[in-house]
Amino acid sequence: MKHNFLPTSLRVRLLLMITVVIIPVFIILFNSIEELRQREEKNAYQNAMQVAKAVSQANWQLIEVTKLLSEVLARLSEVQKTDIAACNELFAELLQQYPHYNNIALANTQGDIIASGLPMEEELNVMDYLLFISAKENLQFTIGHHQISPINNKGILPFAQPVLDQLGRVQGVLLVSLKLKWLDQLIDSVELPPGSRVNILDRNGTIFACFPVGDEWVGHTVPEDTSVAKIINSQESEGILAGRGIDGTQRIYAYLSLKEQLSTDIYITVGIPRDYIFAAVNCTAQQRLLELCGLTFLAFGLCWLTSEVLFLRPIQSLVDTARKLGRGDLTARTGLPYQGEIGELAKVIDETATSLEKERKRLYTILDESPGNVWLLEQDYSIPFANKNFRKLFGEPGNRHCYEIMWHRSEPCEHCTSLQTLECMLPSNYEGTIYNGRTYEIHQRFFLDTDGSPKIIKIGLDVTEKKQLEREIFRLDRLNLVGEMAAGIAHEIRNPLTSVRGFLQMLKEKKECSGYLDYFNLMINELDRANGIINEYLSLARKVPANLQSCNLTKIIKELQPLIISDASEKEMNVVVDLTEVPDLQLNKQEINQLLLNLTRNATDAMTPGQTLTISTSQSENAVLLKVQDQGSGIPQEVLDKLGTPFVTTKENGTGLGLAVCYGIAARHQATIEVNTGSQGTIFIIKFPLPA
Repeated sequence: MKHNFLPTSLRVRLLLMITVVIIPVFIILFNSIEELRQREEKNAYQNAMQVAKAVSQANWQLIEVTKLLSEVLARLSEVQKTDIAACNELFAELLQQYPHYNNIALANTQGDIIASGLPMEEELNVMDYLLFISAKENLQFTIGHHQISPINNKGILPFAQPVLDQLGRVQGVLLVSLKLKWLDQLIDSVELPPGSRVNILDRNGTIFACFPVGDEWVGHTVPEDTSVAKIINSQESEGILAGRGIDGTQRIYAYLSLKEQLSTDIYITVGIPRDYIFAAVNCTAQQRLLELCGLTFLAFGLCWLTSEVLFLRPIQSLVDTARKLGRGDLTARTGLPYQGEIGELAKVIDETATSLEKERKRLYTILDESPGNVWLLEQDYSIPFANKNFRKLFGEPGNRHCYEIMWHRSEPCEHCTSLQTLECMLPSNYEGTIYNGRTYEIHQRFFLDTDGSPKIIKIGLDVTEKKQLEREIFRLDRLNLVGEMAAGIAHEIRNPLTSVRGFLQMLKEKKECSGYLDYFNLMINELDRANGIINEYLSLARKVPANLQSCNLTKIIKELQPLIISDASEKEMNVVVDLTEVPDLQLNKQEINQLLLNLTRNATDAMTPGQTLTISTSQSENAVLLKVQDQGSGIPQEVLDKLGTPFVTTKENGTGLGLAVCYGIAARHQATIEVNTGSQGTIFIIKFPLPA
């Protein structure tokens, strides 16, 4: 399986290994820091909760004192008699004596404030206040909700004590309000960390007291996205919560509900800044992290330096050697000692290079000695390698282009099959004439060299004789077919023709038919012509020559020479006979006559008046040669390829059997026929083998 996400550089991998080793150390350090943070957070929570409980306890004690004070004041004669002046004086003295009270006031049964320790600029009626109504109806000390004083807009906790006469009737209601500001002294004595906040607020989030910032937030409602709002929404009596305060500072809050004391949802929250809580831990953590990072960088630096000497340089040598081998330089070696794992790898690479070098030499030897022509072709048509057979034909390639070496061109050939093979990357085969008029069957295959460059290996096999043999086999097959047909039908056709010719001969001699003599002669000539065609068919059907006798080819030609000259003279052509003494051969004289007449008549048919027919004989090392040469316009290539095949002819009225008969006669005498043709004429060369 391939892991593409892994780094490829060895140096980076070594650094990654060090990183993997150091990561657990960082993890342990971070866990230790986290444990310290949790411990500090727990201590901060405990301290905050202690403050909250202290505030709650002090608040409860002050409520008891206030209750006792209210009951005593309700029994005083000044209050019972509703002496407004005396009450105002008494209440003012009590406020000076007990500054933690915001105000002491007396309301009549209609809710009008008739006496107050604080001066009132305007009249105030509390008839609709729930605290006033509850105290008046329940006839007992009543604790109100934290609220803002309507007189001086300070946060207060109000109380109400009904003033009863001796019969238990309500004469008025005594109102006492406790300043929430009194908690400042208590909080100062606790010595909370800088930035700490103590808030007192109701169920709706309204702030009645905020320490130590004073009255800045009093009367405001906390935003919904703050930790204080989450405390209210949790509906729990106490707990701890971390988050943003109303001033945006991150704190750890301890909160406590005063519902049991005040019978209402009043919360005390004590928040200690997270920065202060974790300051010492963060300082220690920063110091340890700096130390560990320094050690890490030191390890990285040592790894960077040592890896260069111990690993990268030897490996780079291995890589360079491998690249040279990949580019085909099989003489490259690593040059490293063979100790250790890298040395073992260097040894393997060197041994592999030696084996490849030997294998390449063996492969080149095989290609060099291979039959046929073998050569490699580059993308730019240059030939970097060619075997011995190719070099014999074209010389050393020397990275020259194929079109220069083989075709003597200055630019690539049109419709080059090699270009198509390079583009399609598919094997292909074709035939072509590439040297001295010989036919080659060329096989070419696309491949990528060791350096990734595209190349073509081409193998050319000389199939000239093979093609000639195939044509000869094809021609003989047709001869056999025609011969078999002729043997089957010649007898059935010749007998009727003989009868018709006999009767025509008889009618020709009658006087009554003397006026039609020309017609009789024409019909008899045509019947003779048809009989000649039948004889040619029968000649095609003959497999073995009959009556082979020792004859001299030169003498046979001399006997036919008058007839040949006569035929040529009728067409106003010249005849040259160049005969030499040749040894006797085993021949069928009648068939040789037919062979010679067919060739000479074909020659005269191909020429025009005034041209010359040449007949000659000669002797080579192992054969007697008969040559018949004309000065005609030559034989077309498409006809030349099928020459000797029955029914293939260039004559308008020819049957295509004359040359087929000649090839058959030559084959029965174990002779061969070669044809050389061009625009200056055609020469037929019949080679009769000399007897052993």
